[in-house]
Amino acid sequence: MEEIVRVTKSKDSLAMNFGSRVPKIAYKDIVEHNPDELILMYGIKDWLGKTLLRQGIRSIQNPNDLISAYIGSFSWTILALIIVMAGAMHSFYWPQKRYYVEHFVLLLHWHSGVFLMLTLILVYNYFLPLGEWWGFVILGAAVFLLLTMKRFYAQNWFWTTFKWFWFIIFYAIGFSILFALGLLVVFTFF
Repeated sequence: MEEIVRVTKSKDSLAMNFGSRVPKIAYKDIVEHNPDELILMYGIKDWLGKTLLRQGIRSIQNPNDLISAYIGSFSWTILALIIVMAGAMHSFYWPQKRYYVEHFVLLLHWHSGVFLMLTLILVYNYFLPLGEWWGFVILGAAVFLLLTMKRFYAQNWFWTTFKWFWFIIFYAIGFSILFALGLLVVFTFF
C-alpha cells in the first residue's frame, strides 16, 4: 500500500508543533478523519509526533475532558511535591533529630491551610473581584509558612528566615518540575 503524504497550505489549518517539525493540518481533515488516518496522510513517522498528534486532536475534540484530567493530575502533583519537600525540610532540620513524617504532616497541614485560604478568597473574589491583589495572597501564604516554621521548629528568626528562603526557592523549582511532569503525563495518557 502506498503511503500518501499530504501537506496543506490552507489558511484554515492548525499548526501542530512537534519540535523541529510543524505540520499544518487542515481543520477539514481533523473533522473528517481519525488520528491514525491523519498520521498516514501527513507522513508522521516518529513516536513523539504520533502521540502529540493523537493527543492534540483529542484535546481539540474534548477540551473539558483534558481540563478535568489536568485538575485531577494537580492533586497528585501537590502530593508528590509534599513528599519531596518534606525530604528537603528533613535535610534542613536534621540536627533536631525529627522524623521525616513530622515534616510531612507539617507540610500537609500548611497546604491544607493555604487551600482553605484560597477557597475562601475565591468565593470572596466571585462577589468582589480582587484584581491585582493576588500577589498579596501568595505573599500571605509564604509568610504563613515562615510563621509556621518559626513556631514548629523553635529556632531563632535568622535561621528560620534563612531556611525559609531556601525552602521557598526549592519549592518553586520542585513545583515547576513536578507540574510540568504532571502535565506531560496527562497529555501523553489522556
